[in-house]
Amino acid sequence: MRIVVEKQDKYLIQFDYDRKISAAVAKLPDVTYDSKLKRWELPRRWEFEVQMFAQKYCFDMTGNVSKRRVFDVPAEMPKLKQNIDLKLNPYDYQNEGIAYGIEHGSCINGDAPGLGKTGQSIATVIAKNEFPCLIICPASLKLNWEMEWKLWSDHKPVILSDSIKHTWETFYNMGVYDVFIVNYESLQKYFVLNINVPRGEQMLLKHINFLPNINVFKSVIIDESHRVKEKTTRQSKLSYGIAQGKFTQLLSGTPIVNKPVDLMFQLMIIDKLKEFGGSVAFREMCADEERWPEINAILRNKCYFRREKKDVLKELPDKFRQKVFCSISNQPEYDAAMADLETYLREYRKATEPQIAKSMKGKIMVQIGVLKNISARGKLADVKEYIDDVLESGEKIVVFIYLNEVADVLRSYYPTALFFTGAESSQKRNDNIHKFQRCAVCDTRYERHNDADHEFVPTDHNLIFVNYKAGGVGITLTAASRVAFVELPWHSADTDQCEDRCHRISQKNAVQISYFLGKNTIDEDIYKVINEKREMAIQCTGAVDNTEESTFESIINLLK
Repeated sequence: MRIVVEKQDKYLIQFDYDRKISAAVAKLPDVTYDSKLKRWELPRRWEFEVQMFAQKYCFDMTGNVSKRRVFDVPAEMPKLKQNIDLKLNPYDYQNEGIAYGIEHGSCINGDAPGLGKTGQSIATVIAKNEFPCLIICPASLKLNWEMEWKLWSDHKPVILSDSIKHTWETFYNMGVYDVFIVNYESLQKYFVLNINVPRGEQMLLKHINFLPNINVFKSVIIDESHRVKEKTTRQSKLSYGIAQGKFTQLLSGTPIVNKPVDLMFQLMIIDKLKEFGGSVAFREMCADEERWPEINAILRNKCYFRREKKDVLKELPDKFRQKVFCSISNQPEYDAAMADLETYLREYRKATEPQIAKSMKGKIMVQIGVLKNISARGKLADVKEYIDDVLESGEKIVVFIYLNEVADVLRSYYPTALFFTGAESSQKRNDNIHKFQRCAVCDTRYERHNDADHEFVPTDHNLIFVNYKAGGVGITLTAASRVAFVELPWHSADTDQCEDRCHRISQKNAVQISYFLGKNTIDEDIYKVINEKREMAIQCTGAVDNTEESTFESIINLLK
């Protein structure tokens, strides 16, 4: 609905929520919002401005409801109608997610981070008895998936390794294992005979000769499925080839990373692109912003669901963000690097040929990375002072970092701190999570301590440093309610995922998130872009990130 009603002394503007239109109408002169009637009002003297606004955004000035097609989405999730043999009791909303998977078959679970997608997918596979099951996930999450299967059920998971590369199928037939866990990068090693790509051609699915053992699996769970959004990548093709014809669940709190068409290959993997009329029809929908609600309606009705924390976890405490500005200690080094970037920017604006422009863009990206590096190192004295204050108060804190050299400095500051970066083995990282989360009395993790007969007693491990790429997904750190970012990822999806390691099921306190920003540095620009992207319209799935332009281009525009 997009209408403008003309009254004797004012105009009334009403429309279905749209971020762009909301921002535009808020800029009209003397405009006010009636929250009860859900409409905007402004005096009649601004007739010209209202007419220009209505023309630009296709409003009906006659006062009649727009003829735009309305797309119905399910009012409620289905209810679970069968008992499932589980060790844990799912929340009511999780039971609805399980019921959706049972009813609709292969689908995408797009629940917000922290709502327990892992447990829902495990329960759905058990309910449908689709074994053996293959889990495809990031390498950092393999141990977590093994642990979750053991927590939820009596089924027997194993992480694929070289020691069982040729015998895992035999182990399944003998009843030793019925759940197999593998990371994206190892799919070829365990499931492909060879890949024959004719010289000069791009690799296609037909060039991959899969081993017959992929036909053993009855179900596939693909975690962080936005990693297979690009059909041109090898891991996407391998995931697609393995999942064909099987009950498949994709899990991602951010299935759209850049634009709605990111969904297309994920829909192909679960064989649901046909619901949109095929690839050509789907691309046409993605290209037309007016049709995004149509995409959302088809998704919700056929193969996708998403719930936000505020909708299903009524008692989950708030999280709030704050900026902490730091005067970096290496300002001369930063200024020199900034001068180099300004030179590149001038050259970039002059570049006309696509190849030249692409080359210049690469140089600018590298230089921006240099600025981030310098700022990160220059903030560490202030970061240490902040962490010391938190630790002195007896609180736990999770600190997100990225650069190895930043991690090395922090190791020297805090030799007994826990780390979750690329420098530790998978087992060591999992052990560190357990140390951070465990109860000193009974060794039970914080997130599983509800049924204990005593209060949770934290251990002395109050500080953990986490690489925001290695530990931004899949892990739970709810023993802490303090979070800090020393370095910033490029996308709001990454920052939100990291924040929700603490702000998720089992958190009992408000989560305070501090972003350390070098004053007058690239940090301020990146933080601004991250927040702009977070506020973008959520029309296709409820989890759209970066639908308008790339983060890189946004930062370039700010720097100009």
